[in-house]
Amino acid sequence: ALRLLLLLAAPLAAALARPPRGDGTFTRRQAAVAGVLGAYGLLAGKATRDVFADKDVEAQLRRELLSQVAPADRVLEVGIGDGENTAFYPRGARVVGLDPRADAAALSRAGRARGVEVVLAEGEGERIPLADGAVDVVVGTLLLCSVRDPEACVREVHRVLAPGGRYIFMEHVAAPSPPLAWSQRALDPLQQALAHGCHLTRQNDVLLARLRDELFTGPSTFRVVDTPSRGVISHRVVGCLRRAPPGATFSWST
Repeated sequence: ALRLLLLLAAPLAAALARPPRGDGTFTRRQAAVAGVLGAYGLLAGKATRDVFADKDVEAQLRRELLSQVAPADRVLEVGIGDGENTAFYPRGARVVGLDPRADAAALSRAGRARGVEVVLAEGEGERIPLADGAVDVVVGTLLLCSVRDPEACVREVHRVLAPGGRYIFMEHVAAPSPPLAWSQRALDPLQQALAHGCHLTRQNDVLLARLRDELFTGPSTFRVVDTPSRGVISHRVVGCLRRAPPGATFSWST
């Protein structure tokens, strides 16, 4: 019961702080109230992910998305982290991971345990150290929230994909309405400090929809998933964007 009360502290904090001013900013008092109470909600949300099925929700989405990967695909995972996705790749898959904070030896061990070869490369999402058209699949899960320049990262993903290649993604996005949206805005600096630069308020769904129309002209899937709120994250955008093969034509109807 105590954990549940703490988990609810983030939206409660925003409600107590009242809406932001007309110019979209918080007063010092509003930010202080939301930040102090919301910090407990954020930390409690992290502590109770298993209890409230956050990992189950994300695991289901990861399993669905990565079922599209074939063992023969040349795979690049940008922001591979601790290798959470290795459990969902097909046996025999070969994955190049890109993450400045990842542990190469730990990733290799985790991959071997699941029949997946994982090799860590040096670099970052905004400057992928691969040639144009080098891979068949790029995977990015919970990536764009923490890179310095999300648009540059997606453009790099498009560059390294071979014609017909796929960009498989799952990203959390800003809540569309209060009180959770207020909590996210108040807690965003704290989240960045605690979670390697993760931003709660980025509208990655809007960014990906725009770049989908501009860059990924092949048939693709794209949807926003509204899941029960776990801490301060409730919405995720998931899908698979395809780079069109040579000579192919395709236009989005929406």
